[in-house]
Amino acid sequence: MTQTLKPQQPIKPARPVPVTAAPSKEAKPAATVEANLHRPAAAPRLLDQLTEAARQHGHTEEAATTMAEWCRRYVLFHGVRHPQEMGLPEIGRFLRRKGVGSHSH
Repeated sequence: MTQTLKPQQPIKPARPVPVTAAPSKEAKPAATVEANLHRPAAAPRLLDQLTEAARQHGHTEEAATTMAEWCRRYVLFHGVRHPQEMGLPEIGRFLRRKGVGSHSH
């Protein structure tokens, strides 16, 4: 004897569940899981883009990783500003602070 299956009703999404993070001093509205599901895919992060570009230009994995590490240090040195917001003065300050190009005899 075969059993006939009844068509199932579509599953209704449950009420959105708030995603909680570490408590902060400022009260911010909680993001919901539902909102996160509809968020577009994130663009590749800056250091990932830099590493990939270095690989595509024929640099070794070690060289690409080293470039990304120097870029990370540069960004952190300037208070997590995006490199597009900075120019030669910031590069000079970073290199002077790191002692690059200075010869003390």
